[in-house]
Amino acid sequence: MRTRAGAILTGLALVAAVAGIAGTPASGQTTPTEQQFGGYGTGTVIGLNALGIGSTTTANVQAAHSAGVVNSKGLTTSTNDELGQNINPPKPAKDAYGRGAGVEVGLLTGSIQGVDVNQVILTQLAEADAPPPTGPISKSTPINIPGLVSATTAGGEARATFDANTCVVGRPITHGRGYVENLQVVPNGSTGVVATNTQGDNINESRTVTYLTPNGDGTFGMVAETHLHVAPVQLLNGALTLQIAGPIIMRVIATGKPGGARIEYPGTPVLSLTTGVVPVPVVAPITLQQLLGQGGLVVDVPGVATVTLGSPPHAVGGAPKTAPTLASDGTSASAAVDAVRLSVLQSLGLNLADLRVGHMEGAVSVPAGGIKCNIPVAKSSNPSTISAGDDFTITISIPSDAGLFNLLFGCDLVNISGVDVHTVTNGNVLFTLTGASNGGVINDAGDTVTWGALGDYHLGDPPILLTVSGHIPTNSPAGTLEDTVTVSATLGNCKGGAADGQDIVGSAVTGGKVTGTRVLDVEVTRTGVLAATGGDSRLLVLGGVLLLAALAVQRRVRKPAANR
Repeated sequence: MRTRAGAILTGLALVAAVAGIAGTPASGQTTPTEQQFGGYGTGTVIGLNALGIGSTTTANVQAAHSAGVVNSKGLTTSTNDELGQNINPPKPAKDAYGRGAGVEVGLLTGSIQGVDVNQVILTQLAEADAPPPTGPISKSTPINIPGLVSATTAGGEARATFDANTCVVGRPITHGRGYVENLQVVPNGSTGVVATNTQGDNINESRTVTYLTPNGDGTFGMVAETHLHVAPVQLLNGALTLQIAGPIIMRVIATGKPGGARIEYPGTPVLSLTTGVVPVPVVAPITLQQLLGQGGLVVDVPGVATVTLGSPPHAVGGAPKTAPTLASDGTSASAAVDAVRLSVLQSLGLNLADLRVGHMEGAVSVPAGGIKCNIPVAKSSNPSTISAGDDFTITISIPSDAGLFNLLFGCDLVNISGVDVHTVTNGNVLFTLTGASNGGVINDAGDTVTWGALGDYHLGDPPILLTVSGHIPTNSPAGTLEDTVTVSATLGNCKGGAADGQDIVGSAVTGGKVTGTRVLDVEVTRTGVLAATGGDSRLLVLGGVLLLAALAVQRRVRKPAANR
């Protein structure tokens, strides 16, 4: 009986002692790293396998190469594109990686390398990873590898922006740019197997960005977008000349909404192909969109080359006419495309040149319903713990940090509104809201403040500060008062375009809806009352007495028989 009594007293003591353990405040926001999303994009102006004999390629060249990779759960593995080109090294502690290079060369390989082994990259490879945000990083150098490749300038640019707690909105998550000037592959005098050193237009350039696009309901999709500029390409000492007037663009998009996975291949670049020192048209000028309408065009130049022009985007790694991979629920999309592909003198085991001009590809994936992104909002209470009989003030900051917002957002917040709701989540707290700044309206129930028109927040401005005042009456029990604010706005005045690498095309995000939620738990106490439960603090004293009594009983029970 004594043993049982001791156990009961101990149990009562523990119950009394834990009756006052407090809860933990919650933010109410879903962070980027709590969701699974990501993708990659890559662009190569010229991809060449040259002087192939059997299974050996004397040289392979990637000119004006750009790429970007995003994975909200970390870049745990490397990624290779359809050409076998390495896009990113494993970086488990990073979530975003951008890359740009003027020229990358493999020597005596079976195929283009999937990693940077046996590659001549020199010092013009620019790389950036995040978090923390990085960039812009820029590198360039002339290249002259006798008998293989030369360029007056080859360079790369890269940047990456990612934050574990706040989405990157209105800015690229990754940006890569690769460019090369006066390129010659296997040089021979003024030309070579491939040359893009014509007067007036001698720079090839590739830019790839990954970014979030608003769905209009507060959620976001993912985009991988590539822009290419192709200088006139001369083959075999000018035997063939390919010209593409106008930029080539591809977007791979997944919104997370049914029907929201798609490939966009916009623009109307004009393609033409001529032969001979005195140009003789092989393919008269024709727009890319006209060729796409025909499913592409295949031209044979007997004894010289086979040219495929304007084939539509295809499945990554698939044959030219395989359809891109598009999930019906809109959660994923992937595709690859070559504006032009030329196979030169492929016979009897000899491959003089397998040339791809305007290669782009990408793959993206998002959760069903889209990515949840929040306007960063901060909230605090003064005092942090409220005693019965006291007044209190809740302060809301939009955004939480102006510097961080300016780094992660490339758009203003337009037509901001807010709703702040107060509820009792523990105990029976009594409270009265007595006022609100910035024209906030308190409802008849006295538990909600609404701001219908808070104006706009412009990049670089100090945060908008809102306050809500209230009072806890002296007869209020202890407990927890939960304060939840939801801020809504649209994105406006978005800056720049994908071509500059600083921001994405404004029209792609302007007008998109964004929201932000912040939850703050405030403890309310009164004399003799525990804050977290509303229980009387005298229970803690009783628990201590019971614990001491239990220990005394247990000692008496355990005494040796000889001492009784």
